Amino acid sequence: MMVGMYESTYDFPATIYSSKARFDNYTQDFGWDPSVMHVFGNLPFRDGYDIPLLTDFLTRCAERGIVALTSMEPWQGLDNVTDSVAATFADLCARFEPGNFTNGPGTACLVRFALEFNGPFHPVWMWQPTAHKAAFRRVANALHSRTKLAGIMWGPNSGLGYPWAFQLDPNNLTTLSAVDRAALDTNKDGKIDNNDDPYQPWWPGAEYVDWIAMTAKHWNTDMNVEAPAQLLNTLIDAPYAGGTVQSFYQTYAAGFNLPMAMPDTGATYVAANPGVSGVVVKGSWMEQLYNTGNTYNFGTYQSQVPHLLPSGAIDPAYASNIATKFPLMKMINLYNHYVLDDYSQKLIDWSIRSHPLNQSATDQSQALLTIFRTLVSPQNQVNGQQYFVNRDRLIQLGIVTGADYTKIPQSVTPSAPTPTGVAGGPAAVPPAGSPTVSGAPAPSASSTSTATPAAAGGSKPGRGHAQAQTLWGGIIGLAFLAIAALA
Repeated sequence: MMVGMYESTYDFPATIYSSKARFDNYTQDFGWDPSVMHVFGNLPFRDGYDIPLLTDFLTRCAERGIVALTSMEPWQGLDNVTDSVAATFADLCARFEPGNFTNGPGTACLVRFALEFNGPFHPVWMWQPTAHKAAFRRVANALHSRTKLAGIMWGPNSGLGYPWAFQLDPNNLTTLSAVDRAALDTNKDGKIDNNDDPYQPWWPGAEYVDWIAMTAKHWNTDMNVEAPAQLLNTLIDAPYAGGTVQSFYQTYAAGFNLPMAMPDTGATYVAANPGVSGVVVKGSWMEQLYNTGNTYNFGTYQSQVPHLLPSGAIDPAYASNIATKFPLMKMINLYNHYVLDDYSQKLIDWSIRSHPLNQSATDQSQALLTIFRTLVSPQNQVNGQQYFVNRDRLIQLGIVTGADYTKIPQSVTPSAPTPTGVAGGPAAVPPAGSPTVSGAPAPSASSTSTATPAAAGGSKPGRGHAQAQTLWGGIIGLAFLAIAALA
């Protein structure tokens, strides 16, 4: 699994913290270089802002030979993400690939475009499945045709709580086109509610998607609490749409045999709130994100880590073994930020290390860094193999230089069930004991994908971008080296 951070340095003037210094400090704090870093940008580009930001970020990643993840947000509207806009962005990504970049190993771009489209956080592009699919395809086509290695992520918000009461304000509903309203009413009962599918209306087709992503966090802005047991499983692997679809992970990651990422996860801690310490809030969430069934020694902080058994293992009733539970989870990045939440109007400290706007939490940062470093240490092996991929391992295996990852031996190949409830698969089948929903719509011609799940590390039909398929398929192969004995 690749491990990295959302790099919030770019939210601040260079006088506060230069990006190079910030990247260097990650190496110092972690004891090793991360394999991926993450930044947000806008598409179309904002004048005088996005090109310098992305150029600097891509330069830092290319100098180190790590993966560059960019979350590109269409704040000027989905229709303004034209073919020309997408081509300009793809050409920028291509400049920093191996062979084009000459001041280091180079980087491979991963792009999460128009994220969290099904959630309440982005009014400019939420609730617009028709326009979203069209724009997503334009960006995917540009990346696949104009770069050698770039891939694109399809990344909704976790559907837990969908469609969120405040999002169903009548003013929001009246802005929906008839086409979008019909698409969002997936069970055709005349309502948009939690019996509807929170993901399928936005699915662009498997031939356009290289990675599956999800925004899933331990969220509570009223009180500081530890993460509920098995929260990660609830967010990404629980039945949804009134129980008619098995789970997000099974439908999209396993169903299409695509690698999955959590690009910017974290746990909410508000210093002014009652409750437990930040170490417990964030440490408990990291236990669920990074538990591989090993025993852990957190040194002087051992007693501060909740849910440890006397052996030093994490209680499996609290946190599943992610290597066996979610073998296609190939990237988890923490949201290292300190920011005012728009909805609660509270300052949320997401960080696990010191931050330019929050330098006072030194003691908690040391404990959290120790917990993080211990959980994702390169020495933390699964079946005698390195599971968490740092920068050195990334370069050793040639992930950013376009090596053929289909040649990596794989002792475990995940099953690739036919996707259900999405284009390209049969209609969803309700699990035993769940309510049935009649009248589920057939996929429209514009959203139907004929792509079939590929063998791990292989390529899919309908793409014409073999090198990117080799790159990202190979990352799947990499982690399977480390979990052979756990299947």
